[in-house]
Amino acid sequence: MRFKGIFISNVRCGGDLAGIFEQEGSSAYFYLYDLTREEGRKAVRQLRIGYVPSDLQEKDVDVEWDDDQTTVALFIRKKLRAAFDVRSAIG
Repeated sequence: MRFKGIFISNVRCGGDLAGIFEQEGSSAYFYLYDLTREEGRKAVRQLRIGYVPSDLQEKDVDVEWDDDQTTVALFIRKKLRAAFDVRSAIG
């Protein structure tokens, strides 16, 4: 079975940070990116997402910032799967 890759991102209102979900094959990761850093050094943190359904589609994935723009979260099929607190970069 061949998996289709998925890439979903959401940039914080200030344009400085982004939450990024990337899935290729059976591997999936959620990243916190600092867009103010130089190329090749933008990834601040990454979390490996353990189980990703083989039939996952882009419409099943949401990357959302909370109201105060301090937490970015990954939802897969409306269930919280990962989050970063950007004040501490802890996932």
